[in-house]
Formats: sequence, structure tokens, C-alpha cells
Amino acid sequence: MVAAAVLTVATAIVIGLGVIDQGEANRDSVRGAIGIYVLIGLLFVFVYGALAELGDAPLFAQGTDGTRSVRAYFSYVTLTTLGYGDFTIAGTLGRALAIVEALLGQLYLVTVVAVLVSRLGRHQVTLSSPRGDARPDGQADTCGGSPKLEEEIWP
Repeated sequence: MVAAAVLTVATAIVIGLGVIDQGEANRDSVRGAIGIYVLIGLLFVFVYGALAELGDAPLFAQGTDGTRSVRAYFSYVTLTTLGYGDFTIAGTLGRALAIVEALLGQLYLVTVVAVLVSRLGRHQVTLSSPRGDARPDGQADTCGGSPKLEEEIWP
């Protein structure tokens, strides 16, 4: 279980470096960021599993440590802040970890993923006239997120 948790963290780091290496927001960087989000949930599955193994009381208030699939279900319900309530962590440390997971999940979505998605396709686009020449003043027309129609640039 420890080896799988370490491999999960290592995978998230490698994907994160790949996202940074992109140098721009594109489909691959957004996919990488979402992959890291999924791996965060998986990492908490291992954390809850360790807590269940090391604790002397049941992990969940329902009187069970839960199977790996139940802990995975709980982790992703917590990460996404769905909060169905069918499983509840019993101990103080477990509750603190669930709060950390929920906050991390939401902050990650509204910062990293939202920034990447908002920058998706915002690279500079140089448009030329239909005739292939530059603007009359010799400057290239560039625009950010959404290129202007040629009719607007070249009346």
C-alpha cells in the first residue's frame, strides 16, 4: 500500500512537470491538471487506508473501516464536496484529513484547472489580409482569445 501511494505521488509530480513544460494552456495541460486532480483523490484513498490500518477504532462512524472501494468512494465524494453522508469519518484525525481533502479539491479546481481552462486558446494570432499583405500601416493585426473576423480587420 505504501509503494502504491509513493507511486501515485511520483506520477502526480511527473504529470505536473509535464503541465509546466507545456509553457502554455492547451488541451494536454488541461488533461494533465485533471489527471493530477484524480490522483489527489487516489492519494487520499491510501491515506484513509493507512488510518484504518493504524487506528484502533473503526474509520467510519458506521462501525467499519470500509473496503478499498468504499474508501475510494468516500475520498472522491469528499474531494468533489458532494457529501452524500452515507459514510462519515469517526475520528478527529480522519475528519481533519477529510476537511483538508475537500478544501484541496475545491481550491485546486478553482485555481489550477480554472486558470488553465480560462487561458485555453488565448495565444496571439496574427491575421493577414485575404490578399496576403500586411495592414496599410505595416503592422500585423493580433488579437488574444478570439480572432476577429477578416471583415472587421479588412473592411
